[in-house]
Amino acid sequence: MRALLVIAFLAAILFSSFAPSSAAGQTAGLQARVEAVTTDTAPTIGVTVTILDGAGRPVADIPASGFQAQVGARTLPLLAAANSAGQDIPIATVLVFDVSGSMQGQPLSQAKAAGKALVEQLGPRDEVAILAFADAVATVQSFTSDRALLTQAIDGLVSGGNTALYDAVAGSVGLAAQSPLPRRTVVLLSDGQNFGNTGTVNRAGSIEAMRAAGVPVFLVGLGNLVDQAYLQELAAAGSGQLMLAPQPQALTALYQDIGAILRRQYVLSLDAGSLAAGGTSVLRITVSHAGSLAVAEASLRLPAPAAPPPDAAPSAPAPEGSGEGTSTLLLFAPAAAAGAVLLAAIFWWRRHRRPQAPAEPEQPSRSQPQAILRPPLEAAPPDSGAASLHLMTPTNGAVYSLAQAGLTLGFTYDCDVHLPHGDDGRRERVRIWRREGRYMLHNLSPIGTVTIAGRRAVWVVLEDGDEIQIGPCSLRFRLP
Repeated sequence: MRALLVIAFLAAILFSSFAPSSAAGQTAGLQARVEAVTTDTAPTIGVTVTILDGAGRPVADIPASGFQAQVGARTLPLLAAANSAGQDIPIATVLVFDVSGSMQGQPLSQAKAAGKALVEQLGPRDEVAILAFADAVATVQSFTSDRALLTQAIDGLVSGGNTALYDAVAGSVGLAAQSPLPRRTVVLLSDGQNFGNTGTVNRAGSIEAMRAAGVPVFLVGLGNLVDQAYLQELAAAGSGQLMLAPQPQALTALYQDIGAILRRQYVLSLDAGSLAAGGTSVLRITVSHAGSLAVAEASLRLPAPAAPPPDAAPSAPAPEGSGEGTSTLLLFAPAAAAGAVLLAAIFWWRRHRRPQAPAEPEQPSRSQPQAILRPPLEAAPPDSGAASLHLMTPTNGAVYSLAQAGLTLGFTYDCDVHLPHGDDGRRERVRIWRREGRYMLHNLSPIGTVTIAGRRAVWVVLEDGDEIQIGPCSLRFRLP
């Protein structure tokens, strides 16, 4: 009898460990996946993360406090955690269609419907490019946010020919990597294997291209003749996810799931200043939400520091006790002295010819209206024809023109415009540039706060009248 009680007690414990929690909002089987890591603005790095619940649905209400980033035992400070559903974080998507002969008829018809369904789910500022491959890879439509052009490009697809699958993989990730948008992805559909020997990239080359690009890819295999082993190897090589559609009718629902994931991703901004530049490490993202925990890892390689400009080469010391070395030194002493004088003259000329960046960032005093560093920028008249930034302070109505290719504003000495009223030690800075008639802002600040209309900004497409807060300075963005 005692043995039976023990067995019942153990069974109850075992059952309770597998029983679902009854807490409201409990998320069972939380999944996390790092889609991409960007280091262009190191030591500030960007990490795109997808969070799914147990049913494979994206989770869109995780606060910044639910994320933690670590490299080894070191915790990386989280500067921002933006949800693409509620923030303006546009994405560049490359839609790739297999239009080989085997796709003729219903497969291609259903693929077109699925592609258009995905396009309709994306935001108004998201961009899409259309690629098609058969004997070769063709760019049917370059990146655009014009839904009419995208629909027209998809409707115009026709099938016929062999299957240059390896070329399609390499070409699509290469095109996605060229986009300047903060998020990039590829959705590639194929119903078969590389066939026809018409391509220029082999199997190994396509896998390496995907690994090097670092672009997340949704690999959609249609039917039972797909090269599933190859697609799985691709997914393992990079930030890839394999999705199988046994019938063409399943494509639209699958593409709608992909669209939902893309509109519910998180973009984390991390301060990696404590890590050694040029090193490779494992980045670990821990997500905690509604009582569930998920962990995702990705490789992190910070760019190596730029090599300092070469100065005058140091002279090799003469061997000790060598009379020949002493006489040679005496012989070249006048030439060395003349060279030193010449170098000093060049240094003096360069120092007085242009302003130098100070060794320590100098901040303007509160009484100083503005301090403009490299290159000098003049205030833009209102009718200059270019967009402009208007500094909104009681004592300074400066206007900065955005006519040039790009402009960096902030409180560090390397900014194009050094903003006034910065306290000592301020590090906020932003980069604004123009692309296809629109102006984009990227927050480059390793610390501090940059907001647009009161909301934390990481990547933003600016609209006329937007108020940009950079530390203590407020600026108004105006279109001509």
